[in-house]
Amino acid sequence: MGSGTDNPFDNLTQMWLETASHVMKACEPTEGSTASPEVFRKGRSDLMQIWSEWCEQLMRSSAFLEAQKQGMDGSLAFRKQIRANLRRMQRELQLAGREDIDALVAAVRRSQRRIVDELEENSGRLQALEAKLDRLSERIERFMGREGGAAEPAAGGSNGGEEMEKRVEARDLYFASGS
Repeated sequence: MGSGTDNPFDNLTQMWLETASHVMKACEPTEGSTASPEVFRKGRSDLMQIWSEWCEQLMRSSAFLEAQKQGMDGSLAFRKQIRANLRRMQRELQLAGREDIDALVAAVRRSQRRIVDELEENSGRLQALEAKLDRLSERIERFMGREGGAAEPAAGGSNGGEEMEKRVEARDLYFASGS
């Protein structure tokens, strides 16, 4: 159908010339008759058939594929250049960019996670310390009860004050020793 060149514009020109020639032949009435609507329908059908074949040939040609590749590469390069210019303008104007905000959010999330982990660890330590203090308080009370004779009731209330002083003294000694 075409001249065999790889230039799509030469192919397009050739296709239109061939199509126009076919249409002109189809539209010429025979001797003494006029063109019927069927002739025009056939001409339109032939035109669409030729055009679809040519488009398919063009889209499969290496020239078309290369032109598409060059167009996509150029578009990609243009987008990269625009992004680079926008980043440069952001830096010059000292504006926060999307990457800066994303990095800041990630840093805050990491810090938040570390703080939560530390709080959980400290909570566990405090619970263990409270349990130890409770056990120690029970031991001190038992010790003070044995030393002060807890089996003997205090006779006038004077013994209760002394007992309390001994307990406080024992606690102070324990905490001062650092155990």
